Amino acid sequence: MKQSLFILSDHISIDAGSSTPKYEQIVNQITDLIKKGIVYKGQKLPPINVAHKNLGVSRDTLIAAYKEMQQQKLIDSVHGKGFYIARGSGSGNKKVFMLFDVMNGYKEVLYRSIVGNLGNHYEVDIYFHYYKLEQFEKLISENVALYDYMIVMPHFNVDVSAIVSRIPIHKCLLIDKDIPSLESVPAVFQDFENDIYGALKEGLDLISNYSIFHFISNRDFQFIPDGIISGFVKFCDEHSMPYRFIEDANAGELKKGDLFLLFNDRDLISIIKMASAQNLMLGKDVGIISYDDTPLKEVLKGGITVISTDFYQMGSMAAKLIKENQRKKIPNKFSLIARNSL
Repeated sequence: MKQSLFILSDHISIDAGSSTPKYEQIVNQITDLIKKGIVYKGQKLPPINVAHKNLGVSRDTLIAAYKEMQQQKLIDSVHGKGFYIARGSGSGNKKVFMLFDVMNGYKEVLYRSIVGNLGNHYEVDIYFHYYKLEQFEKLISENVALYDYMIVMPHFNVDVSAIVSRIPIHKCLLIDKDIPSLESVPAVFQDFENDIYGALKEGLDLISNYSIFHFISNRDFQFIPDGIISGFVKFCDEHSMPYRFIEDANAGELKKGDLFLLFNDRDLISIIKMASAQNLMLGKDVGIISYDDTPLKEVLKGGITVISTDFYQMGSMAAKLIKENQRKKIPNKFSLIARNSL
């Protein structure tokens, strides 16, 4: 958000003899400045106690002008920081704040689905927190007053309900991960523990062809919810499937009968390269299940088996909740898509 101060007296003149009230003159002139692009979105306005003196009007007049501009959504107020030109001012469109962890293949599908299904009357700005809790909190706090809606991806294994609850319920939507304690906050989400358990059970006949199930728990720029781990362990225990957790996909040689559950593309490529170097055939000697589908995985090495939610559907439903102002918690479709690598 740009912070340079917009000095009202440099651009606004008050006609004391006009029949138009002074506060309306201020509102009309700022509206015109916004349309001409002289005032930019996010620009800070001076405090009332300063501006009324510079313009030569009463404090009550300026309060009335600021209040009217807030009602018209020309300006926003941020508690403790002041007034700003609204990010949606002048366009007539709704402004949407979208906060993801990082951008990758499946999040691009999700992003494009949300934007496409919202349509032309919504303007979406995307931000990233990169699993940094301070950044997550800062971005929400700085932008909560500047947007009509806030779509938040709370990809943390710690409780962030206190931070998210700063967003008014009518403008908040959780995406991909729910926060159950915020019962009134709408969400389109994955039920990680039950989803992975159910998807692996779908592929039990294929999974049973392997000797050991390796869970590659590399968390570098990849969120792995605790529920995924518990669902994986539950599946393996109930079906007597040996398993182990590995942090580095490149640690050790592959063996016939190895099956891998992977979460990022770098690990996926590493296992494919290692299998090729050892003349091990995917889907026969070595198995791969990748978490989250992308268009690339449909064609790579004849198709990579995935367990995945439907990210296009998730984005479509998120857009529907916003456009229809619905407050629901909706679990998203999740399944195993068996391809050549299993």
